[in-house]
Amino acid sequence: MFNINVDSVAKAYEYLISKGVKIVATPFKAPTFDKWFVTFEDLDGNYVQIIGPKE
Repeated sequence: MFNINVDSVAKAYEYLISKGVKIVATPFKAPTFDKWFVTFEDLDGNYVQIIGPKE
């Protein structure tokens, strides 16, 4: 899975929602370190994950 680093997972998530992107996994915290993730599907059906701090 391809990961994209962002400054705010919450803001990136809201942006994706506003554009109608298919969300696979809503924001969740990594179990072993202090980062958050969102997983979405790109136009080709690939899963892409955003990673970064929550806010």
